Amino acid sequence: MERGKQILIVDDDPVFREFTAGVLSAAGFTIEEADGGGTAIAKLKRHAPDLVLLDLVMPEIDGWGVLGHVDKLRPRPPVIVISGEREIVPPGNLTQCVNGYIFKPFRAAQLVQTCTDLSSRPSVIPITGSRKEARRTFIVEAIVYGEGSEPVARGRLVQLSAGGFRLELGTPIDPGRPVRIVFGMPGHERPVEISGVVRWTDALTIGAEVSTLSGSDEAVLRALFDLT
Repeated sequence: MERGKQILIVDDDPVFREFTAGVLSAAGFTIEEADGGGTAIAKLKRHAPDLVLLDLVMPEIDGWGVLGHVDKLRPRPPVIVISGEREIVPPGNLTQCVNGYIFKPFRAAQLVQTCTDLSSRPSVIPITGSRKEARRTFIVEAIVYGEGSEPVARGRLVQLSAGGFRLELGTPIDPGRPVRIVFGMPGHERPVEISGVVRWTDALTIGAEVSTLSGSDEAVLRALFDLT
């Protein structure tokens, strides 16, 4: 991570802002704070940070209102939403403005790692070579299942497209093996589930091709990628 990259922390809770600002400042980030959605939008109109760390539940203008403004920015800064899993359903397709979720409660190390990754990676990985579709940088912790009903690992989803995903995990999985990842999304009654087949592995990272989705989970991916 290039030291000094700027993060805008948007949260109406001063204790939470102080905690996250202290953790991220110690990790080398430059911090700017906004105590609500209105203040955040005013700051974003003046200057786009390298990353936005956004709470959803705030009075007056909430996090979805801030995302509505972010959606109009070009280029759009990457956004990490900090949330409980059962927040309100977002209006429209505003989830396509989000590049990662951190659910409360979380670890300081998790916060730093997610911010470091998103501040140093492109938001969109374009079509190149044999890649048939663009992928988004999309970071969220996930539970990984194999062929059985018991989880085999916990990992981090780091890239996602309508047809595939990349996962970082501490347990290698051989190519050709089926995997199912489960992760939370604000505004959804149950976790999202994506089944796939491992196509390649590199150290502790795997790339998988999506094999099956339920109707509701397909709708989630369509919202994420604005697919019609």
